[in-house]
Amino acid sequence: MAKSCLEPLLAFSGNAFADARSKLVQSLSDDELCTLLQDGSKRCTNRKVLEQLSNEMLDLINAGQKATSELPARNNSKKPKHGSEPLTDL
Repeated sequence: MAKSCLEPLLAFSGNAFADARSKLVQSLSDDELCTLLQDGSKRCTNRKVLEQLSNEMLDLINAGQKATSELPARNNSKKPKHGSEPLTDL
């Protein structure tokens, strides 16, 4: 399991360090990111905060699923040759 980055990233909390912390989080491996999320959720004991985090996570997952399902379908049909009439469905 990846070593937790929770403590060092908490040290970067606050508006002055938000960009630096964001860049550090982006640089984490998938395992490190999962460990950070797990450790953070275990450390948080405030029920309301956990509910807010859960709702935010669910909203983000839902938005990602909607964006994926709304991608336009690729049209794999061949275009008619120049000068030929396109086919129509009647």
